[in-house]
Amino acid sequence: MTVYDALRIGATKTGRRDASLFLSHIIGCGASEIFLHGEKMLSTAEREKFFSFITRREAGEPLQYIIGVWDFFGLEFFTDSRALIPRPETELLVEYVLAGAFPPHPRRAKPAMNTGDRCKRQHIPSKPDNVSHTAGNAICAFHGSPSAKSESVPCSTEKSCEARFFEKNFLKGGSGENFFEKKFSPEKPVKILDICTGSGCIALALAFSLGDRAEITAIDISPDALALAKKNAEKLGLSSRVKFIESDLLEKISYEDDERFDIIVSNPPYITDAEMATLAPNVRDFEPHLALEGGADGLEIYRRLVPQAKNALKPGGELFLEIGPPAVADLVREAGFADVKIFNDYADLPRIIKATSENPI
Repeated sequence: MTVYDALRIGATKTGRRDASLFLSHIIGCGASEIFLHGEKMLSTAEREKFFSFITRREAGEPLQYIIGVWDFFGLEFFTDSRALIPRPETELLVEYVLAGAFPPHPRRAKPAMNTGDRCKRQHIPSKPDNVSHTAGNAICAFHGSPSAKSESVPCSTEKSCEARFFEKNFLKGGSGENFFEKKFSPEKPVKILDICTGSGCIALALAFSLGDRAEITAIDISPDALALAKKNAEKLGLSSRVKFIESDLLEKISYEDDERFDIIVSNPPYITDAEMATLAPNVRDFEPHLALEGGADGLEIYRRLVPQAKNALKPGGELFLEIGPPAVADLVREAGFADVKIFNDYADLPRIIKATSENPI
């Protein structure tokens, strides 16, 4: 059986996109290169693996779990049912954290995006389209039109428009001087805490981006999720840059006044009980409920997390949260945070909160 034969059969069962992604993963080429290998004969082992992937996908399992790896912020992470699949909305959260105290740029108008598998809430029903394009280490999270993202292919530009804009306006503070180098250094690293780290994607993306300018701690209540996060740290060569701790929120985090954090970031569970029943099957039946369930109103974890974060931040420290219910902003204000801002995601839905713990850093 050739690659073309397998692609034709797979396309009738799971769609051409999934079939091509499976085949490119199995034979070790990019999705855009799959047709260059159309006449290649698949080995018995490759055929068996391909059809096992098709069977699992027909049963509803997310393709990210099937192939076992997925891209986040230009880095490849191991993915399995121990943690949520890394989503592009969370890449946006990382961008805002990297901006630090520097106000994020107003996002340009973009075409409506298919969110599908990407958003935990499944706001916009669509085919799975959790694809992030990369050009080297440049970030091109959403380059071009929705149709341009139907395949996981390298960005056609040397460096994406989003990457150039990000570098100019985030890391350089708009003045040509690297903003984080000006504010933090190896001698005075920024102390960052990632709560509910899951696969470790947020903490490790920050560690990769900031290097020795940051001291990062990542916590999760799930030992299985932490094992996956540590595996990802090893894969990315970042084990020495992130400290992983098993803890129910900040329960096992001890600190003195001079050891508080500059930045706390979290993507906690926020799906309401009612929404859990209506989630797409590929989310509800396969991703860990511990990382999804936010209680009756979706605020259960935030009610505990926000006051704890307030106590753990330095004066002027910053809190960044991925949110479901916009009412999280009220909890943040009630806890005594100032300058509370809500930013929308690529689907123009409230998704990120940024707040300051008293005085500017």
